[in-house]
Parts: sequence; structure tokens; C-alpha cells
Amino acid sequence: MDPNPSRYKEPPWAAGQAHRYTQQQNLLPQDHYKSVSYKNSRYEQALMLLILLPICAIFLGLCLAGIIWLFIHGPIQVPLQDTRLTSIVISMGSKIASIIIGMAFVRSAWASLVPHIVAGQPITTRTMATVCRDFMSLGQFQNFGALPRAFQIHVILASIALISMVATSSSFRYDSLAVTGRTTALVPDVAFACPADKVAETNLFICDQGGSNYNILTNTSIHAWDYIKEVAAGGQKTVTKYGDIGDETVGANVTLAVLPEGWTLGETSDLPWMAMWVACQERSISVDFSGTGYNTNTTVYINGKFAATLDIGNMPQWGSIVHAFLRVNESGPFSSLGEYDVVMLARDEYDGANLQGVAPDSITKLGSTYLDLKGHGATKQGLIGAASRCSFRAETGGRWQDGFWPPLNHTKNTVWGEIVNDRPTLATAMLNYGASWQYTQVSENYLPGGSVSYIANNTGPDTTFSDLFAAYIRNQWALMAYAIPRHTYQKLDQQFFGTGPKKLFISVTLVAVLPVTALTVGLLFTLRAWVATVSKKHWVNRVEFESWWLLKATRPDLYPGGFCNATEDKFNEASEQVSLQYCDIRPESDVGHLTLRSTISTGGSVNPLKEDRVYGL
Repeated sequence: MDPNPSRYKEPPWAAGQAHRYTQQQNLLPQDHYKSVSYKNSRYEQALMLLILLPICAIFLGLCLAGIIWLFIHGPIQVPLQDTRLTSIVISMGSKIASIIIGMAFVRSAWASLVPHIVAGQPITTRTMATVCRDFMSLGQFQNFGALPRAFQIHVILASIALISMVATSSSFRYDSLAVTGRTTALVPDVAFACPADKVAETNLFICDQGGSNYNILTNTSIHAWDYIKEVAAGGQKTVTKYGDIGDETVGANVTLAVLPEGWTLGETSDLPWMAMWVACQERSISVDFSGTGYNTNTTVYINGKFAATLDIGNMPQWGSIVHAFLRVNESGPFSSLGEYDVVMLARDEYDGANLQGVAPDSITKLGSTYLDLKGHGATKQGLIGAASRCSFRAETGGRWQDGFWPPLNHTKNTVWGEIVNDRPTLATAMLNYGASWQYTQVSENYLPGGSVSYIANNTGPDTTFSDLFAAYIRNQWALMAYAIPRHTYQKLDQQFFGTGPKKLFISVTLVAVLPVTALTVGLLFTLRAWVATVSKKHWVNRVEFESWWLLKATRPDLYPGGFCNATEDKFNEASEQVSLQYCDIRPESDVGHLTLRSTISTGGSVNPLKEDRVYGL
């Protein structure tokens, strides 16, 4: 369009519109043209892109940083353990990133060609038509050779980047992994379970909360066997056993804590724990009988030394029994982990040891005496037996409550653990005077042989009574210790580091190389597009390779004067009332010529196009 207003002639259809406008503004037609042209040439429409492109660059940068961080960090928990949430985030992020990358390539491609256009450099009609097609459309690929070299590079790179973004969903994987971290366990309130004031009051060195419901010894004795399977499985890694039946020493370490369901103890922990080791060695056994019937007494000798005299009520009946006699140096406080002489007695059935798991050659025939066979009264039966001496070693660790028990009067009896100024710590009190491998410390009460065999759990060949009983002590002690925090009336919270139940984690796969590369390239081209927008902001939405711009640049006769340099919104606003018709402008006798014309110039009525008519220039 001729920019000189003195030589400008508006198209005939626009005369009415210009006349009305100039009348309203009191302007002459040439002044109206000059005013409109001035406003359109000064108006800019780049602000949106100048704001949007940096935001897009930040978004791509965050996506890129997120994938790289996840790759370096490793698997992280899926929020709310719902993969639908992560799938939505990944899908939306991928789609938004793809839109941004596509837009960045469009604007960068625009920046590569605009300088040539505004510089007036020649460009073929085919190239112009191909450039103005939708970016990466089928039409552009069909006429790919007509695109300028820079435009071709942009189309190729954009295609590769967007195809790479399709692999985003395959760049992540879900795994069911155990969680690690700190959480809270319940530990026994030892100060309540082993009250020092009650010990001082009664002078009984024993952990006793008082009352049948609160007595820790009773509760653990009743419920210890409820946890056989849990202890055998390691009790969430709070139970560790040392040695096997037949080893010289066997032992166990038990952490006195109730862990949350599904959690296991870590490699290191400051939760309170107790450990003990026991070794049992064989001893010879002999007996003397006195009296008859229900008045029969049996005197037991271990290694030729007196051990105990048992009446018929403390002798075996149909099965076997085990007596444990604590060896003490003096009266006063004594530990349940002192030195014991242990005796097994059983009715001689002439077919073995009558104690499951004990080899026949490890027992001694002791003669005949009266036994109370329920249902048959006092009946003379053969008696067999075995003896052993068991000694202990024990310790505590972890973080226990502060506090001390009353003085031990410098006892010479065995006491394991820390003693400060003759006063045992609460940890020492629980280890020595709390729930232990015995049901009770009263020597007259015996252990059923079946219970010993059951808890010892000898699954291999029959062994000596000493080895079997050492296994029983170790296993029963572990059960009792495991029951302590579960049956202490009062408990305390204590933090620990461990491994929790398995949860869903998300991580990055090697496929992520594709979207990472696409995001990197997209980020660079977004920054390039932003820089180009800043430097060429005057031409943004003024020279665009789109259909509206092509119409504006090639057919100035189809829109009002003064809008040849208008931005898109101004041009669309000015052209909103203009209607076009695709028509034949030649007479029937001549070769037809098809073109777009304003409905004003055509009068709104044209002949329809004919398929059998020849159309040319």
C-alpha cells in the first residue's frame, strides 16, 4: 500500500465507512488515513510474550531440575501412596512442557526469518506460503524443501524434541520399597515396673509393680509364650540369638521396645536392650531314697555333693521334671542370672530318656522309688536323671531411664550390669531382678520336662541334657524379655531409626534421557525466543507467518486503509466488518478468473463457480 496520503485512494467499499468516521472526528480523509497509520505503526503487542516466555523458561527449568534431582536423590515416596496423583502431575507437566517447547520453536523460527522480511530481501511465493502454514503441519512437511534453511532446522529439532517428550511417562517407574527413618517406639517405664521405694520398703530385690494386674513377673510369665512365633522370626529385629544347640555358649539380645507395626530396628539404635549368654556343663547325679509310699523322700547329689531333698510332691509323675537350684554365696539379693545346678528327673520307661530331645546315653539310671502316678497312687517306679551346672554372662545397653535402686550391701552374689556406689541402675535392676527365664525363683517349683523340650526346640539329633537346657534358658529368657515392654503397665515414647513397611516409591529410568534432552533444548530455544522478542518486539504480532498476516501483506484492498502495519488485534478489529466472496470476475465469454473480493464491491451477489468452466489468470 502506498504510504503517501496525498496519493492514497481507499477502495470503493470503504468510502462510506471512512466518510462516517471523518464526519464523527471532523477529519479530512487524508488526515484520517494518516492518524490511523500513525497509531497502528506505534502500537506494540509484545508484552504478553515478554512476560510469558520467562515464565515458560522457569517451568521448563523446574521440570528439568526435578528430573535431575530425582535421578541424583534416588527413589522418593509416592504422595498419599496414590499413583494416580503422580500420573496426573507427570502427564500434565509433560503436556504443558510440550506446548511450551512447540511455542518456543515457533517464536525462534519467527526470529530467524523476520530480519530477512523486514530487510526487504526477496523470498519465493512458495516459500512464503509454506512458512505461513501451521508450524510442523502436514502441509509444511509436504513442502519442506521450500522452507528456508533456518526454518527447516527449527522444524526438525521441534519434531525430535516433541517426539522425545512422548517418552516422559516411560521415564518413571514405581517400586515397592521399605521406608527408613526415625519414628517412635514404646519402651517400658522401668522406674514404675521396678519401683525403688517398694524395694527399700520390703527389702525384696525384685521388680514388682504390685497387684495382680500390674505385676510384671506374673504378666510376662503368663503371656511370654504368646510371642513364640514373633521371637523366632526376630521380633522386628529386636531379638538376636547367638549360637545353636551343641555350642559351648548360647545367648540372646533383646531390645525392650514395642515397634510400630511393619517397622524393623535399624543397624544402630539407642533403645534399651538386654543381652545374656549361658553355658551349661554336665555333672554327675546320684540319689538316696528314704521312706515309703507318699512319705518317700529323695536326696539328690550333684558331683557327689548334696543338692536337695525332694518329697514325693516334687518328684516326677508320668512325665519328666526339671529342678533348678541357685548357687549363692550369701543371703541377700541374688540375680536370676546367677549360677545354677539343674537336675532332670523322669520315670524310667526303659525306652529312652523320657525327655524329648535328650540322648539316652546322657542320662543316668537312679534305681526305683515311689512316684505319685495320678490315678494309681504312690507306685514304685524306675527313676532316671541328668544334671548340669549353668553359668551366665549378661549386660545392658542403649538409653535407659535414669535412677538407682537401694544399696546391695556389697553382696558377693552375682550381679550383672552397672553398679554405682553399691546401687544398681534401673537397667541393672531389670536385668538381674526382673522377668527372666524362670517362672519363679522359688526352688521348690519345678519346670515340666515337656515345656523344656518344647521351648528348647531341638530340631536336630538328640543331644545332652546340658545342651538342651542351655537352649531352653536362652529361648525362654528371650521370650520373657520380649514380653516385658508389651506387658509393662506404663510405657514411654522413645525415638529410634529403623525400616518401615514397604511403600510405593517413584524413581527415574534411563529413558528419561529423552525428555531431559528435549527439555534442555526447549529451554535454550525459549531463552532464544525471549531474547529475540526483546530485540524485535516492534515486529511481534505485526509480522507473523500466519494466514492473517499473509492476507494483510498481499491484499491491502480487502481491509481499511492505514492498517498495513497494524498488529494482529488491531487488524482483526478493523477487518471484523469486512465480508469476502470467492468469485469469478470475468464474463462468461472469457477465461474465468477467481479471486477474493469484498461483498461491497460485488454487491453481495455473484455467480456460483462451475466445475466445467475454465479458470485462468
